[in-house]
Amino acid sequence: MASEYRKSHYRFILVFMLFLCAMSIMLTIGAVRNTRQVHAVETYNEIYEIKKVFLKNTVQNMVRTIENLYQFHTRTGELYRDRLFTDIDRLYAYNPVRFATRARELLVDTNYGDSLFIRFTDTRDNTELYSLGSPDPESSQTRTWDRFALTIGISSKWIDERTVAAVREIIYQQEYENGGYIWVNEVHDWNGGPDYATRRIHANLRDSEGTLLDTATTDVAGNTPYLTELEGVRKNGEVFFTYFFRRMESRDIGEKITYATLYPRYNWIVAMGYYLDDVQVYIDRVEEASDRITGIIVFITVLSNCALFVFAFFLLSRRENRYFLRTRRQITEESNIDPLTGIFNRRVGNAFLEDAFRSWHETGATPALFMVDIDDFKPVNDKWGHACGDEVLRTTVQAIRDSMRLSDKLIRWGGEEFLVVCPGLSPEGSYVVGEKFREAVMNARTANCDQNERREIAVTVSIGTGFFAEGDHDPFEAVNRADLALYRAKKAGKNCVR
Repeated sequence: MASEYRKSHYRFILVFMLFLCAMSIMLTIGAVRNTRQVHAVETYNEIYEIKKVFLKNTVQNMVRTIENLYQFHTRTGELYRDRLFTDIDRLYAYNPVRFATRARELLVDTNYGDSLFIRFTDTRDNTELYSLGSPDPESSQTRTWDRFALTIGISSKWIDERTVAAVREIIYQQEYENGGYIWVNEVHDWNGGPDYATRRIHANLRDSEGTLLDTATTDVAGNTPYLTELEGVRKNGEVFFTYFFRRMESRDIGEKITYATLYPRYNWIVAMGYYLDDVQVYIDRVEEASDRITGIIVFITVLSNCALFVFAFFLLSRRENRYFLRTRRQITEESNIDPLTGIFNRRVGNAFLEDAFRSWHETGATPALFMVDIDDFKPVNDKWGHACGDEVLRTTVQAIRDSMRLSDKLIRWGGEEFLVVCPGLSPEGSYVVGEKFREAVMNARTANCDQNERREIAVTVSIGTGFFAEGDHDPFEAVNRADLALYRAKKAGKNCVR
């Protein structure tokens, strides 16, 4: 009887243990699958948000670049106009008697081409002595000498053509991972419909530039991306949306996340998209790894008790969490650091400027902004090669770094141009600091660019200084002032601080 009882008890314990093991296995499988799904979703969402931030910053930077190019060509036209007026002044001062003939000869032979509108008249009888181009009242200026009047204006068509050509070249040259690119659509009718816009610039479909667009156009999933883009920009000035489009390097169709915003001067919608396939590939790898780990955990659970199982599952969860945090940190760091120089890139630099701008509004203390540009950098690349040019960039960065305080931030703004943000500097102190940066670079040497002669290369920098000021709507107005000061430094002969 006792033997039967013990056997029955043993059977019960065995069945109970098997039941616990089965329950543990089921709970483990369910828990790990749930964790895997949550992890995959959170990872997807995090990468998705990082891509959205990158898209927005890249497009906003392109919009600022377009405006800077427009202003540059406008200033160039103004420079041509002023130079021509100066030349005419000299002619009149030299020989007023033959002024009309000499002035007309100079205007006919001018090298400024189609950048200017010119009208030279005899006001005594309103005779037109020379005329070139179509008038532009907004940019025209008139000067008189005795009875002669000269009106010179800047051709808006010339400015627009130069700006569009420069923007197109920049967009064509830019390269991004996973088929990312920028495009520009020029809107004619904000109500949409057929021919509502023209495809002005498109890195993926260059042959189709100039094509008229229709908001009724759909992708393979039935989405209307042109309509979504138009309505979002019209309503909010910007929009994020997804749709399906042909890849740049193949005929395959892929889903894209896209950001678009408005450049109002030309009625341009500037947009950039990224394909989402790479995010899914990463998620698939995570799920495959999780499947392998699940099998290991189930095997351990069968050979151990529930307590050991709980402990093992806890360790697994911690390890996966550390892996997720490390991956996230690596992605964030790679998106913030310029790979060539090791300093902050422009994306994170914009964030620094926004923080400094908010702090200035709260405390009234403006940082000094130094726009630093290497003088005559292109000849270095042309003569010694891009490898030497890269070494010059690194040497320049190290020289500036050695002269900075711990609180200062050095940002690669683009090409051979850098931005230094120095909190707590007065205008008087900023000149001293700027000179310190300039002298540090001037005294630095880049060695062994010439493998034959083993010579060292020295470069100089021009520096423009700017500060936040009352009336600024964003920090980039101060950056523009620093950029203008840099322009004055270049005009003053380079290797100086303005």
